[in-house]
Amino acid sequence: LSLISLLTIISANVDRITLQYFVGAEEVGIYYLPYTVARPFTMIPAAIVVVIFPILAKKISENKWVASNNLSNQSVKYISLFILPFIILEFVFSDEILIILFGADAIASTNVLKFLLLGFYILAIRDPYRLQIISSGKLKYLIVITGIALLSNIILNVLLIPSEYNGIPGAN
Repeated sequence: LSLISLLTIISANVDRITLQYFVGAEEVGIYYLPYTVARPFTMIPAAIVVVIFPILAKKISENKWVASNNLSNQSVKYISLFILPFIILEFVFSDEILIILFGADAIASTNVLKFLLLGFYILAIRDPYRLQIISSGKLKYLIVITGIALLSNIILNVLLIPSEYNGIPGAN
């Protein structure tokens, strides 16, 4: 579980490191400014996961796989019910929100905010299923999946970030 956490932390920061290496601090700022606006959407899924973990672990230990799948699916529905309206509003009014919070210069971060909102939603609905893998004791699978995701992130960053700043969109 510690290795999974380490890989997740590295994956969360590899974008910043790659941006800093290829294009500099200003672009890192453009990327991470909206990160502070989108990041709170991870709180609700985290709270739901904490609540369902003991229930999910019990169902899996009793070999109630259908019930554990139903619980994960239901969790995704509740997560979506709580955060999707806010994500949609923030997506639609991203320009206005960034200007109100950070000033007119923050408009450069609008597209990044939209991508981050989409990414955080995907991560949010992934969490119950990830927890299901942890509860089932199949940590090796999760380590492999997390490692592949990290490696893919690094490769895509190396390929797309320099392209973005040579006139080919893709890094965001």
